[in-house]
This record gives sequence, structure tokens and C-alpha cells, in this order.
Amino acid sequence: MSSSWIILDANFLCWRSFHSLGGLSYNGQPTAVAFGFFRDIIHFVDKYDPSGLIFAFDGKESKREEIDSTYKQERREKRLDPKEAETYRIISLQIQDLRKKFLPKVGFKNVFFQEGYEADDVVASVCEGLDDQDEAMIVSSDKDLYQCLKHNVTIWNCKERITLQGFYSRYKITPDQWKYVKAIAGCITDGVRGIRGVGEKSAILYLRGELSDSSLYRKRIENGEEEWKRSLELVRLPYKGTKVFTPQRDKLNPEGWDEVCEELGFKYLKGACPSFAKKTLF
Repeated sequence: MSSSWIILDANFLCWRSFHSLGGLSYNGQPTAVAFGFFRDIIHFVDKYDPSGLIFAFDGKESKREEIDSTYKQERREKRLDPKEAETYRIISLQIQDLRKKFLPKVGFKNVFFQEGYEADDVVASVCEGLDDQDEAMIVSSDKDLYQCLKHNVTIWNCKERITLQGFYSRYKITPDQWKYVKAIAGCITDGVRGIRGVGEKSAILYLRGELSDSSLYRKRIENGEEEWKRSLELVRLPYKGTKVFTPQRDKLNPEGWDEVCEELGFKYLKGACPSFAKKTLF
């Protein structure tokens, strides 16, 4: 029997929940992250009627730093004032409780995490092992995940649905070539060094063979080939050593759902434990 999965970039949704509901609490316990996350679960199940949900969480450390110490260096070394540091701590604890306590209590089996690896790696691992007859929709705003697009894998970035056909129409390259775009153009937020002065658009034109021999951008890319090829390992998904994550069918526990809602004061969500379809509907 074919299955339709929704793969959630859990950390992305957690931070989105916090930014929209940051001050929410119950009996002195911060609950914004969990409330927004559980509300999202209901929304995606009601709208898409999937066979099940897959939750991909970030590891705390990064194996990528072992081959490039500058990877996400700016994030690691950013000095937080006391208020920012406390906010980060509160959010991190809520995310940890979701992964370790609340989702398992409800009966979700596909709560995937690997220390040293990112949610992107987990998502890519799931997509690599997906049966051709199954379908999956990734929920994330991270463009790195374009590498995962296939005939049966789409991405919802909370603004639009991106399909394999739509990606090709927009960029005229294959999803497998997206890692080259990231390596050549670099990524400021991840600390991936690209070729100076070359952006995403020029990298795409280069891969399409549409930069002339006299193009300054082409010369920069070709002269810097050794440098950007070193960055490929940083941007390729999944990163080497990522486990094989294989989803299972969930058997959810409505009582567990209601117990979590009771503990966190989610009266609005109590009694709303989702159930899953047994057919592909995407």
C-alpha cells in the first residue's frame, strides 16, 4: 500500500511558533512553541490527510565543523545579551520537551534526530529511502532542501508548493545541481564560503552554460573551482554518516494527546488528536 508522508522541519516550525506566540505560558511554564507546533499538526493533517507525519529535529552540534571550523561560526560566536540568551534557552528547552516527551507521549513514532546532524540531513535521508510509490511533502523554508525534490517529493515553504516541475521551470537546472549553486554562491548564514562576487543567479547561469567565455563571473567560478568544490561536502544532503531513517505507521493515543493538552493548558486543542488516512492524497 502506498503512503503519503508530511515531513516537518521541526526546528523551523518551533521557531515560527515562538515568533508568533512568544509570550504564551501556562502556570508559569512557557508553552508558545508546543502550542503552535500542535496546532500545526492539526492543520497539516486536516488539510492534506496524510498517512503519517515525520518530525526532523536538529542535533545540537555539527559534524560539518570537523571539516570546516568556520561552518556556522558567526552563529556560534554571536554574543547574546542576557535577555536573548534566556530566550534561546527557553525555546531550546521547549523544543527538547517536544522531541523527548510530548510527541512520544501522543504515540508519534517518527520523531527523528541524530546528534551532530541537522534536520536537513534527516529529511534528505527519509527522501532517499522513499519508495517510488509513496509521496512526501516537506514543510520548511530552507532552500537547501531543494536537493530533495523528486517526482514524488514536494516542498511547502509556507508560501507556495514547490514541485520538481516547478523547480525546473524556475531555475532550468536539476535538484541534484542545487548543491553546486550553494557551493559556488556560498551561504552567509551558514558560513559557507562561496566565490567572492558570485551570487545564486550567476551560479545558476554558469551551471546552465549561459555565461559567455568573457564573463567575469564565469572566470571567477572557474578560477575558484578548487575552493568551491571543497564546500560541496558542507552543502550536500544528507551529510556523510547520516543514519537511514525509515518511517513507520503511527498508532496515536488520544488519551496521551489530551494529557499533554491538559498539562500545557491547551483547552482549545483538547480532543483534537488527529487520525491518518491509509491512501495517497497529495
